[in-house]
Amino acid sequence: MLQRCSVVVCFVFLMLGSFVNAQEIPCITSATYYAFSGGKGFPLKYDIHDGFIEVKEMRKDKDELLNTYKIAKVVKCNFRNPANSNLIFKINSYDQVSDSYGDKESEIEINIMEGKGKIFVRQPGLPEMANRATATAPRR
Repeated sequence: MLQRCSVVVCFVFLMLGSFVNAQEIPCITSATYYAFSGGKGFPLKYDIHDGFIEVKEMRKDKDELLNTYKIAKVVKCNFRNPANSNLIFKINSYDQVSDSYGDKESEIEINIMEGKGKIFVRQPGLPEMANRATATAPRR
């Protein structure tokens, strides 16, 4: 009887362990980063919240939404705080025409140490974009 109970308990723990490992656990639920192109363009604001990334152009009086991405997979999550983080996300771009998220996966890497770093955007068929970035909001 004791052996049968032990087998059942082991089976339950194995099933629970595989269920927990199969769930997608979010890396962070909310953070904001700012990128600068080095040109005369406006700074970009990357708002990460609840599994989505919104990229906004920071105009003088308001933020203008450029694109929304759905986080498909967390590749790397080294997040101590917004000023010290190394994040890599596989993302799907929002398509306004079909009102859905596309199947093509792109990648966003956010590498910030001591408040400064870079944001890399990798899209299939396009050259990698790298911008200076910070966790601190710039002045408008």
